[in-house]
Amino acid sequence: MDPPVAITDPLNHFLSVCCIILSIASQHCKPISLSGVPDAPDNVRSTYQTCVSVTLQWLRGFNGGSEQTFTITYTDIDTSDEYTESDIEDTRDAEMIWKVTNGIVPSHRYRFHVTAVNGYGHSDTVTADDIYTPGMLIVNIAFSS
Repeated sequence: MDPPVAITDPLNHFLSVCCIILSIASQHCKPISLSGVPDAPDNVRSTYQTCVSVTLQWLRGFNGGSEQTFTITYTDIDTSDEYTESDIEDTRDAEMIWKVTNGIVPSHRYRFHVTAVNGYGHSDTVTADDIYTPGMLIVNIAFSS
């Protein structure tokens, strides 16, 4: 008997898998469904912050055999205000997912959470390290005559 074979598809996660059933009289192929809730995103982190935006990056997990999107929920730790960005597309042509979140308040602390979502449900939530946005630089120029 041959050893089991690991099947991976790192970019698309859309596989057709068949279990071959052998008997003395015949051979049959029974499709196997690889479906369910998506795996959680991995390595969620901020790659860049300005005083008004944060760029997040993460690796997609297995999509559960169904198209997936992502949801970012973030909290302004200083005010306890919570915000959500939904339906972030899975850019399957790239290894990493990138998302710029605008409208951030300067000199505030934020906590970001990312969840994968498909037709079967949602993954576990992954939390990035807390982020502190830089303050705004205000330059006051005085002219004298």
